[in-house]
Amino acid sequence: MTGKQRGILGLAIVAGMVGGGACSDRGHTAQSGGEVVAGTAGGPVLVDARVEDVKLDMPAVRNWFAAMRTLMSGAETDASLQGAVRSEGNETTQQTIAKLESSEKARAILHHYDLSPRDYVLTMTALLQAVAAEGALRADTPGALPPGVSRENVQFVREHRAELEPLLQGAGLTH
Repeated sequence: MTGKQRGILGLAIVAGMVGGGACSDRGHTAQSGGEVVAGTAGGPVLVDARVEDVKLDMPAVRNWFAAMRTLMSGAETDASLQGAVRSEGNETTQQTIAKLESSEKARAILHHYDLSPRDYVLTMTALLQAVAAEGALRADTPGALPPGVSRENVQFVREHRAELEPLLQGAGLTH
């Protein structure tokens, strides 16, 4: 798998989650929030907690990038790990967390980077929401902050853009 393919796989994982959320169990970098219920027309009611309650910091973001690179690299040769990180595109945050939790290899990799599966998914979701929102706010005609996106995380992205940009590019998550 090439770097670009890993980036695409990483984006596929995110695609199913950016609108969802859950609470974190990592006390030093994220605060858990209340749960919200979201129904879909004719579909099941999904219960996830609030991603906007996740507070990003550079140590957590650096750990996320390192864990993501290791997971994607391992998935190149390990089918069980690939199954844990592959996204079907319509998973809830909780389903994605459960897939990572069900893989001993994924849990071991995440543990090495001081992340639980929940921390990994929430950090990724909060970061990519904030990056997208910050980019939109920098546009010629900026709009209001989208619902569910933390203003503090957008400010975090602004303050750390110089450090984040090479990490995002290296992961194939930006151009």
